Parts: sequence; structure tokens; C-alpha cells
Amino acid sequence: MRHDHLLCDLWFAEDELLKYVEPLRTILLEAAEAGGAIVYHVHFHQFSPWGVTGFLLLKESHISLHTWVEERYAALDIFPCGAMDSRTIVQHLVERLRPQTVNLLQAERGRSEAQITAAKVCHV
Repeated sequence: MRHDHLLCDLWFAEDELLKYVEPLRTILLEAAEAGGAIVYHVHFHQFSPWGVTGFLLLKESHISLHTWVEERYAALDIFPCGAMDSRTIVQHLVERLRPQTVNLLQAERGRSEAQITAAKVCHV
């Protein structure tokens, strides 16, 4: 079975949105719902003085988000299994967070070495 693991790098013009758990937690939960994911557990950690790591444990696998405030950068990881729509999740996050630059890397997982193809950068 093939699983498309999405790794999304987001760069922002300003850092304010990346500092605190809210509204990132709410936006990530809304995105998961928009993509049809079923959330089992939510955990976010607020770093001091700022910065966030958040994790959604899903029926379908997981979504994680990590921010580097000083670099105006966030890393998003979506590893799906099942019926959730990862692309819808990314699109929702991009619409709500409004990053300046987005790089989306798609990696095929769950295949033997003979079946692996190179990861590719996708457009959002």
C-alpha cells in the first residue's frame, strides 16, 4: 500500500502567528476536520518565551507542526492512512496562515526499496 507523506515548509513575512499555541491549535484542528481526519488526541507545547510544537494523533496517522519564530518558519508533517485528504488539509492551513512561501515535499512511504521513487516538490 502506498502512503503519500507530505512535508511542508512554510515561511512567513512576520513572526507573530508562530509564537503561541493559539491560534495555531485551532487552525490545525479546523484543517484536520476539513480534510476528513478523525482526531484521537491533541497535544501542543508552548516554548518559552515563544515557539510551538503541536501534534494531532489521528485515526489515519498524525499531523505535526513545529515553529521556529526567529526564522519565521514552520514545519508541517502530514502522514496519512485511510480516507483523509492531505491536500485539503495543507490548502486549508495555507489559506488560514497565509505564509509568504510554501514548499511541499511528497514522499511515497510503505513501499519496498525496489518500489521507491524520489520525493517530489509539489505546488500548493
